[in-house]
Amino acid sequence: MRLELVDATAWCPTAATDFKHLYYNRDFIDRCSLDETKFVIAHEVMHCVYDHFSRRDERDPRLYNCAGDYVINLELKDLGIGSFPSSDTMMDPAYEEFIKENFPDRYRKYKKEFSGGEPGVLCEEKYRDMSSEEVYEILKKEQDEQDKQNGKGEGDGQCGDCDGSGE
Repeated sequence: MRLELVDATAWCPTAATDFKHLYYNRDFIDRCSLDETKFVIAHEVMHCVYDHFSRRDERDPRLYNCAGDYVINLELKDLGIGSFPSSDTMMDPAYEEFIKENFPDRYRKYKKEFSGGEPGVLCEEKYRDMSSEEVYEILKKEQDEQDKQNGKGEGDGQCGDCDGSGE
């Protein structure tokens, strides 16, 4: 891959790609161990490998990114590439507050499962052997149900910047 590295500390909480650049937050990378950094870079490259940008079509960009993250993170885990960034490494305080307010069930699950330095990335066995499109449909249904419970119109909520590594 010939992604141009761009220091995007001013706007990017962790790392991201637009399929031409690999954007990174210098402070986030400084918090990462070498193995966590390997994982983050591999994660962003895999978004390009799977061509997630063009496959997204008209789907919600953030929610589709989350779906791609679930697929990528399981694969990187299976391949043993680097290590998941810990929840302390991953979680930007503003992002944590967003998830807490907009996805309380997911936030409680996150805090329960990922406290104590465990992985802070989107990785669940229930999505094994699924495509990003299949995971997206599940996440979209969950989001719509959550929106109904919260009194929002269908599709008003967002997955946030949920990317297992910030993309």
